[in-house]
Parts: sequence; structure tokens; C-alpha cells
Amino acid sequence: MSLTTQGWYPGIKHAPTAAYGYPTMAAGTMKPIAIVSHIMQGYQTTMLRWADQRPPTNYVSAHFTINRDGHVVQHVGIFDPAWASGGTHNPTWPLYRETPTERNANYYTVAIEHEGFAIEPRYSYDFVYDEDEHWPEAMVEASIKVQQWICVTAGITPNESTVIGHNSINTAKPNCPGSMWPRHRIITALQNDVVWRDHITDELNFIEESAKGVLGSVDAVRSSLTEIGESS
Repeated sequence: MSLTTQGWYPGIKHAPTAAYGYPTMAAGTMKPIAIVSHIMQGYQTTMLRWADQRPPTNYVSAHFTINRDGHVVQHVGIFDPAWASGGTHNPTWPLYRETPTERNANYYTVAIEHEGFAIEPRYSYDFVYDEDEHWPEAMVEASIKVQQWICVTAGITPNESTVIGHNSINTAKPNCPGSMWPRHRIITALQNDVVWRDHITDELNFIEESAKGVLGSVDAVRSSLTEIGESS
């Protein structure tokens, strides 16, 4: 089984965490319907340290973490739940499931944590993203690439309902991922990528149908030759 079919993005760093999954869901069976962006309110190095904990003492995780330089690390396969978006408060997300067994959005979302700060924390930090300090370009580009892979691998159609912020699940966290999260740019990039992918799929379908026609013609000729041989 390939890394992709197991839900692991090939070609990037993998730092598996023990903080993931639930007894009520068999490993590798999650069916994600959306991507949830978070702000770390901290640094990737901290989340890497948490991922190394055995057993976990910080019961927090995400499928991916991305630092300001665009360095991507995967911690959980996308067909297993991470522990990032389970807490809810007055959710505004239209795809949120109210049933008792599905109120935990971790069961059907992929979480991405982005390095940095959306608001001033009560601990040491460097700077907060604002109109003068936007999300770093490298981090945005890396996030788009990761989300492109997630959409293709999990069959998610990117739109306003499937590319969301943590704050739409938990309105008690209005600053996650924060006002500087470039959501419109990300969705546009993902939709453009899907258009390209659909175009390629159409081309492949055309080639396949053409090939079937050719094979049908070959079979017809072969059948005719067989009939001629039998009548000789």
C-alpha cells in the first residue's frame, strides 16, 4: 500500500504523533469532508516536540504543521482523526453534523496548523500577524500545495464550506486562524487547480474512449479474419 493510499503526503517530513484517533473509529477509515485551518499561537518546534511524546502528555495534534518558511510536517494520516477541532461552540459551519455521534468535527475534517500568532498571547512571542505583518508567502504557498493534495486524495471539492477556519466550528476562538488568514486566495488557488485536474481527467476519458473504439475495430477485423479462415 502506498503512502498516499494510507493518507500520508509523500516527499515531506513525517513526524507521527501518538495523539490521534478514537476507539470508535477503525484506523484508516475516516472520510474527510473539509479542511480546517488553525493558527498555532506558537511555533512548529513546539508541536514537533509534542508529537515525539510517548505516551502523549499534550492531547493536541494536527494532520499537518507548516512553519513560516514553508516547511511542512505531517503528523497524522488524513484518513485518521487528529485532535485539533473537536471542541465546538455555536458552530456556523454549514456542514457541521449535529448528531450525537458526529458532534466531534475531528471525525471528518483534516487540520492544518500554521505557525505564528493572530493575537497577543500571555507568553513570549515575536510578532502578531496584522496589516503590516501578513502571513509569510512561503507559508501560504506551502499551505495551498498541501490542501491541493488533500482535495485530490480525499475527493474534497474546494469551496466556502469545505475550506474553513477553526472559528467556524468553535466561535469561542474567533481569532483562529485570524483575520490575516488568506482564505479567498487559498480557495481560488484550489479551485483553479481542480479545474486543471478536471480538464486532464476529461482528456484522459477521451483517450480511453478513443482507445476502446480502436480496440473495438481491431476485434472486428480479427473476427472477420477468423470467419474468412474458417470458410476457406
